[in-house]
Amino acid sequence: MNLRKLFLAPAYFLVCLAMAACKPSAGDAGADTPLPTSAESATSTPLPTQTDVQPTAAPTYTPTAPPQAIVCNPGPAANCKGADLRGAGLREAWLFDANLSGADLIGANLFRANLSAADLSAADLSGAHLSNANLSDADLWAANLSGANLTGADLTGANLIRAILRGADLSGADLSGADLYEANLSGYRQGHYLSWANLSGATYTANTKWPEGFDPEAAGAVLVED
Repeated sequence: MNLRKLFLAPAYFLVCLAMAACKPSAGDAGADTPLPTSAESATSTPLPTQTDVQPTAAPTYTPTAPPQAIVCNPGPAANCKGADLRGAGLREAWLFDANLSGADLIGANLFRANLSAADLSAADLSGAHLSNANLSDADLWAANLSGANLTGADLTGANLIRAILRGADLSGADLSGADLYEANLSGYRQGHYLSWANLSGATYTANTKWPEGFDPEAAGAVLVED
């Protein structure tokens, strides 16, 4: 019996050592410590799914429309305000009562064109061919007609206030009753191209410019007060 106890003593000692190794340590005891309430709620909150995320609307872009070119169909009462008609072929065109104010008509061919009562205020007609054109009662306020060919043109009753006619050929033109207030008709010595123009009843002021040596009163024009 004593021999049996002596034999089992080492085995019992080893079992005790093993049980001591399995005992939780102080560091292991903290593993079972419950998490704070805030931490539990944070860990328990489900992550958002793809369907929960609202898509962000793509930014919209409205392109700015480019400036539109002025569409002009020359004809009676046409609206060609500010149109680019430089060098246009408008021979014998019917443009009476048309709006051509501010239009670019540099070098345009308006031979025998009908521009009666047309609005040509501030238009650029420099170098234009207006021979035998009908410009009666036309509004040519501040229009540029420098160097234009106006031979035989009808300018009766036309508004030529502050118009530039420097160097224009007005031989045979009819300017009777035209308003030449502060107009510039200078450019040719002794009014070579005004010699055969009809200026009867045309009104002018002291600020109207005539060719050197030209006598407007002798040609029938009437001086009026400013």
